[in-house]
Amino acid sequence: MKHFNLLLAALAVPFAVLSAYAQDGTDSAAAPKKADRPYVSDYASKPAAILLSDRANNRNVELTLKEVKPREFVFTDPEGGEVVVQKNSKVFSFQPKTSDNLTRGMRAAAAQDWDLALNYMRDFIYPLIPLTAMPEGVFNVSSYMETFVRALSGAERYKELEAFVLALPLGEISPSLAAEALEAADILAQQKQNAAAFAIIDRVKMSEESIPAAMKALGSLRKNGEYKECLVRYTKISNVPGNKDKDIAKLWMIFCDLAVGNRSSADIYLSTIDVKRGTAEFSLCQMVRGMVKEAGETPDYKGALDLYAEGIVFGNASDNWMPELLFRTGMAYKNTGELKASNEIFKQISVFYPGDIFSDKAKSEIVEIKEEAKPSDEEDSEDEYEDEDDGYYYGDDDE
Repeated sequence: MKHFNLLLAALAVPFAVLSAYAQDGTDSAAAPKKADRPYVSDYASKPAAILLSDRANNRNVELTLKEVKPREFVFTDPEGGEVVVQKNSKVFSFQPKTSDNLTRGMRAAAAQDWDLALNYMRDFIYPLIPLTAMPEGVFNVSSYMETFVRALSGAERYKELEAFVLALPLGEISPSLAAEALEAADILAQQKQNAAAFAIIDRVKMSEESIPAAMKALGSLRKNGEYKECLVRYTKISNVPGNKDKDIAKLWMIFCDLAVGNRSSADIYLSTIDVKRGTAEFSLCQMVRGMVKEAGETPDYKGALDLYAEGIVFGNASDNWMPELLFRTGMAYKNTGELKASNEIFKQISVFYPGDIFSDKAKSEIVEIKEEAKPSDEEDSEDEYEDEDDGYYYGDDDE
């Protein structure tokens, strides 16, 4: 157990998980519970109303969406005239037409009264779906969309969440909205709705801003055992130009290769990556290298432990792969018969990561260790009463 004390010291690093939503008093009765279902078709014939900022005359002009064409939006103004806006145009500036109900909905969401928030917000949110293809600086509704997605998740309306996100023009939305859509994919993945999560990931245009959310969603899908499907997506993400996390994506690609039994290709790809100690991905790299050690015809558990230990010591408790790295370390100790070490690590996982899938796995791997019986006190005392004459002595010799 040459690394065991070092591992325990690394595990003792404190960390905190912070999560809170601002809570605001909402004076309203509880919202009636509606069935979880898609609502997109309910609003298909309800056009969106937005405000065009007329800076020259210091006024806002209300416009109603008439038609969405491949490259432009067509609106009507109050006099019946048409206003045509190119989808990628940044000449105009728009803002949503808000209402008292929207304010009530946002307040209910802040108080985590999710169903009430949804009841107030649907009439505002759904008609805006086609307009989310506008550039963010021209028409910004990301904060409302974020709140609506959070409310759908909080109310556990996963059918509505899936339909709503997939109705968005995912290939055209802004990077910040794309990140929100991918957060929804992660929520669905956590509910084991893997096909829906992959559908969202595949339709979103990847960018520097949205890639972290995509990686998070793929992490949940990977934990669901979707190694083959995740492998394809990690490969694509690793090839996105300017992706600063490309090495992490490659390492997860190699991880998935190993998980489906492709050790030879994993070895090849791993040899192309040069990860320096001190980088965020070094810890993950050592875990993957350790997995390669264990994947041979004769598993090299001790060699894997050397790599896992280094990954833990130079990693961070908040790394999303740390629970699995610790679990693999515990299993390697268990496979070498060092049960005290494995038990201690499994217990630490359940303490530090209580909500993680590896917490339950770790608990199930803890084994009872039976202590060897110690000699009784009588046996010990009999052995001590021996003297020079008859083989026994009866107390201390006088000096």
